[in-house]
Amino acid sequence: QRYYRISRGTIQTQKGMEMTEGITQAEASKLISEWLPFTEGREFDIEHAQRQFNCTGVRDKHIIAQVLSTLKSQGKLDGERGRYRFVNTELESLDWVEADTENILDIRWPYGWGDKTSFGFDDNLTLYPGSIVVVSGVSNQGKTAFMLNVLVLNLDDWECRYLTNEMGPEELKDRLSNFEEFYALTDEFGSPKFEAAMRYDNYQDVILPNGLNIIDYLDPGENPYMVGQQIDAIRQKLVNGVAFIALQKKVTTSRGKDGTLRETISDYGTGGQYSEHRARIVLHIERDYLYVKKAKKCRKENLNGKKFEFDIGKNGSQFYNIRPYVEEENG
Repeated sequence: QRYYRISRGTIQTQKGMEMTEGITQAEASKLISEWLPFTEGREFDIEHAQRQFNCTGVRDKHIIAQVLSTLKSQGKLDGERGRYRFVNTELESLDWVEADTENILDIRWPYGWGDKTSFGFDDNLTLYPGSIVVVSGVSNQGKTAFMLNVLVLNLDDWECRYLTNEMGPEELKDRLSNFEEFYALTDEFGSPKFEAAMRYDNYQDVILPNGLNIIDYLDPGENPYMVGQQIDAIRQKLVNGVAFIALQKKVTTSRGKDGTLRETISDYGTGGQYSEHRARIVLHIERDYLYVKKAKKCRKENLNGKKFEFDIGKNGSQFYNIRPYVEEENG
């Protein structure tokens, strides 16, 4: 059985995505050492570490325990009574004295086409260089519409790269055709003003450090716990740029005692709370509204916790009739 490394903390075999019997202690040590910085100082136990790597075999579980014990004896882990914490001594110096607080990224945000209604984001939400924006939501509720609006509204002022894992060139052209009446998407020679590409993993390798990066959407496959690590890797590649990252929300269906089906939507996008730690702005697009879950700095009006209803037209491309969401009217 041969093993293939496909991402941090993951071993893929010919039979699937799990750490199966046969991993060596050296391999386990390397994977765990790469994973530990992303625990961000939080305590964990042996069982938690074993779950992170989908360990099911007795031998591999024992190897994980051995590696953790060795790392603790080396001073790389702290803790007691079977609990561990990563000891991180690295520092990234910040030259805050010379920092320019007015160096705010010029981002144009989606608005209501034709009626000029707005979410109130322009000249309000603050993004500094190197920022992450996370847009989470269930499938087919407006995430791609939001991302395409960000792309089209900013392509004249930014070097833009749009990364998708589900749309081919024909569908992308069809969706973008709804903007051509208002914005020139190509230059005078017919070349596109932005770059579009298919991408499925290792997004940090293709990030524009000083550009506007749109990832629609980030899919970790069978390893949702990797999302936080992937976003962290993307953040480290940014210099003066920004990354907008779409994430799917999980929907589970259950049957009640009366026999009716009920849907439950996750409170987070794929990756849980770890998907939002690095983001300066977190937006959730639900079935009835857009929810501003986190906005670290608002220059005019505090939008944290605000909800907005909206309609989408033009083949799922354009927002309109944006208005405050009223809880009483929506049950």
